[in-house]
Amino acid sequence: MRIDCGQAQHLERISSTYSTTHRDRKWSFACRPTPASIKRRLSCAWSSYINYYDDTFEKACSGHGFLNGLYSIYNEHFVDRRWRVRCCYPVRHDACNCYYTGYVNWYQETLNYAVPSNRFVAGIRSLYSAHYRDRTFSFRICEVA
Repeated sequence: MRIDCGQAQHLERISSTYSTTHRDRKWSFACRPTPASIKRRLSCAWSSYINYYDDTFEKACSGHGFLNGLYSIYNEHFVDRRWRVRCCYPVRHDACNCYYTGYVNWYQETLNYAVPSNRFVAGIRSLYSAHYRDRTFSFRICEVA
């Protein structure tokens, strides 16, 4: 699974549904244009893997960065995914008024999160359940000023 908004956009919606047949989630996303003042001179980079299989994780883009990509690889043996994130760092802008959402889905239930307008996803955290063989997700949301 790869979500990549590229240099000129950032995440607007993240959705997934759980498939009991595949014991995995099917993902979809939407991106919105990043304001010109922010995307000018923007540097972006992919992280290394941020978790092991069957483990919780939390990853926030450092400083004033925001997340505009997710990548994961599925392993049938573990029935889980390892994750990487793509963080972008605007020049002369700061992240402010940040907060973590509550967990936006329950195990094996639909995830459908719309990022509030004028806000950016700046991090992600996830809990894993061995019982359900699934994850719940929460997002760090910030303004970029």
